[in-house]
Amino acid sequence: MRPISATSSHPSLSSHSRRLFVALALSLSLASLGCLSGCAALDGPAASDTGRPFDDSYVAQIKKGVTTKADIKKNIGEPWQTTVTAGNDSWTYHYSDAYANALKRSQSFGLYRKDPINKMLVITFTGDKVLDFSYTK
Repeated sequence: MRPISATSSHPSLSSHSRRLFVALALSLSLASLGCLSGCAALDGPAASDTGRPFDDSYVAQIKKGVTTKADIKKNIGEPWQTTVTAGNDSWTYHYSDAYANALKRSQSFGLYRKDPINKMLVITFTGDKVLDFSYTK
């Protein structure tokens, strides 16, 4: 029997086996790279988010019969949806990233652990003033 040195190729590894080994190593490297790049893209808005992000810090300051449409637009921004019911305008502010979070969690093998954001503000106006509003988070 002849001794095996570190520089000589192993006599039991055929050319086919070496190609298979290289292909497997390359596949694992690409899979790892794909996971790392996917994990790096886990923060920020996703195409699967619903609604539009909005700042809800002003909600506590809304006063029925006092707060105007201009006040709302200035402090919260443009509504996600507007409707008219019985002559009253209703503005809806809605944002949810729950589906995106579930998708990110599955893509990161459960390592992504951010609580989902689900919030909705519906404001009904009579004329220019707030008639009623509801906020859920």
